[in-house]
Amino acid sequence: MKATVALAALVGAQGISGLSVPTNVRNFYNRVKPTTCTGAEKLKGGFYDQDGGSAQWSYCRKAFPDSGKHAIYLHGPSTKLANMDIDCDGDLSNPVDGRCGYSEDTQGQTRWKAEVQAASGGRISDLNANIHPYVVFGNERDDGGATFDPRSVGIKPLSVMAVVCGDKMFYGVWGDTNGHD
Repeated sequence: MKATVALAALVGAQGISGLSVPTNVRNFYNRVKPTTCTGAEKLKGGFYDQDGGSAQWSYCRKAFPDSGKHAIYLHGPSTKLANMDIDCDGDLSNPVDGRCGYSEDTQGQTRWKAEVQAASGGRISDLNANIHPYVVFGNERDDGGATFDPRSVGIKPLSVMAVVCGDKMFYGVWGDTNGHD
């Protein structure tokens, strides 16, 4: 069975603590950052990293050396890896700090709301960004823009994902997708 993990680069996060990045993940990160994503490694291209930006971002897959495992990540032009933003979709109760109050793009549910309810036996109505660390991964659009469904490469909803930010690594579940609002 082929193992696949998702890896994203987190830029500019402050006020949260993480674990040290394991050597094999740091080596992988250093190996993919200076390269481009082409050929069989490029799963799907044509994505934006921000509104009004250029569609030069791609979902990529690269193998960890000698392990049989792969990582999926977002690569942009030159040596850029995707940045990460605060996402406040889902259960909006119990605000802990002001981060979600400033969002102009909040939706009242995550993509995997039904799966969260089923996995929790109905005890959790949906993910709450103030309580549950989750990652937005994949693109679903209804306007003809580029789409990518991570399930097509074996990633299951609510799978654990690793996010690298500088010298720290954070974990969250795959809890939402990026849609067109």
